[in-house]
Amino acid sequence: MQIFDGLAQGFGSGAGLAVAVVLDLLAAAVFVFFGVFANKRHTWSFIVGMALYALDGLIFLIGPDWLGVGFHAFVLFCLFRGFKACRALNAVS
Repeated sequence: MQIFDGLAQGFGSGAGLAVAVVLDLLAAAVFVFFGVFANKRHTWSFIVGMALYALDGLIFLIGPDWLGVGFHAFVLFCLFRGFKACRALNAVS
């Protein structure tokens, strides 16, 4: 989402802000979409969500933002634990 905000600054104040808001809402909607399917025990949503979140975290490796890298690693760890729990729940039922 930071990439969208950076690109929108290049467009100017009015149009750039509108573009940034729309793209940020679209990116957030994608994560909500995966959350809905994860809640329905679809394991593919965990895998695709982890891949997208890992790609999002790569932006922090460019700059010296180690807090962002650590946060993304923690969330990816939690998502992986959720994936394992989803698999276990699907095996039981």
